[in-house]
Amino acid sequence: MKKFIVPVLSVFFFMSCTADETLSESDNLEMPNRDHIKLKSLDIAKNPANNLDYIGILHAEILEGYIQDYSSSTELIYVINGVEAVAFNDTNFYSILNNYQGLNANETEWVIDNTIKPQEIINITYMSQRGKDQMSSFISMLDSFENEQYSMVYNTITAFEKKVDTDSSLTGIDKQTILATTSTARYSIAFENRGGGRGWNKTKVGIIASINSDVAEAVTTSVAANIMAE
Repeated sequence: MKKFIVPVLSVFFFMSCTADETLSESDNLEMPNRDHIKLKSLDIAKNPANNLDYIGILHAEILEGYIQDYSSSTELIYVINGVEAVAFNDTNFYSILNNYQGLNANETEWVIDNTIKPQEIINITYMSQRGKDQMSSFISMLDSFENEQYSMVYNTITAFEKKVDTDSSLTGIDKQTILATTSTARYSIAFENRGGGRGWNKTKVGIIASINSDVAEAVTTSVAANIMAE
């Protein structure tokens, strides 16, 4: 898997919003309108305290855009092309690009195949060992979320995010990678709970596939994996 690093300082320049601000204000970007699921219904997922909250928003935007604009396919290269077409039509996506070269089908297939062995994906990130251990801890929680009320899922994830954000032993890349994944989890689980029609396995696969030290690649890989999962 390609592992391009988004400079930590540039990522954390995104300012979080106050509790009464809209999702678009949290990253100072204008969100495109989508009529199918009404992204405003995902306000329930927002966590202004997570500076990577916009990653989960992008996941939901691009996934919904693909569902709305493309037919389902079992061909990975078709899915990748569709996901990236939607992504590059989203002005929000351009804000996180840093030498993004596009998804490689073989590398993306490797990630999808290894979502059943998430430690393999975690191990190839640029996180420190402490960061990898924390990511493993979060991924181990996922199965407990399947039949849980969303309010409980949300509270569990945001409590974990607070712990990560205040952990001085974690590096900037650790926090960037973990908080992008937890944001993806909050929004993708909310997406499914609000009638996204993905099913738990697709949702879980997409979350695990978002483990990537490059946030742009995390978004597109997670969406492609969600679509390809059975």
